[in-house]
Amino acid sequence: MFNKIIHLVALSTVYKTLNIISSENYVLIKKNNKFPYLSVGNDLDIFVKDVKLVEDSFYKNFNRIFFFKINKLNKSESNINLDIYFKKNFLIKLDISSDLSQYENLKKQNEFAMEVLNKKEIFKYNFLFRTYFINVPANDFDIIIRYFEFLKYPKKLQHLKFLKSIPFDKIEEINSTYRRYLNNNIDIKD
Repeated sequence: MFNKIIHLVALSTVYKTLNIISSENYVLIKKNNKFPYLSVGNDLDIFVKDVKLVEDSFYKNFNRIFFFKINKLNKSESNINLDIYFKKNFLIKLDISSDLSQYENLKKQNEFAMEVLNKKEIFKYNFLFRTYFINVPANDFDIIIRYFEFLKYPKKLQHLKFLKSIPFDKIEEINSTYRRYLNNNIDIKD
């Protein structure tokens, strides 16, 4: 029971931080279908304009709570992981990136990234009797990002399941509207 409470406090601190920085250029991408009640070991993928600014905000809020520890992994100049621990118990990973170059099938990556950030939407949710707000990509961009994530990691079946839930007409509309970013049309085959 105690570990569950610690996990909920960690999630609450993450959500509080995202709520505080909601005016910043960031979006939570590939939102888990169990969000905001994530399991121990889950990760949150946060696409940002300024990695350092968001990193500092998380450190500031987690340092107020003496029993959490953050391990930082610099994956590249534009991508870090912040792993949140209680004692030696891993709780949650924050994957913070300002770069979409991992999606090789995405054309005009910088232009796409700016459009994702500029057209972000506010997602309102409740967690532990509080209301929070986070930035998420507009639906079309979320679909495109999940498609590229599925191409890169075909074993991540949650993205395929999500994509298959999108009506064919919507996929065709995205293929037409965002052709400038797509090397190939979004195509979900059984």
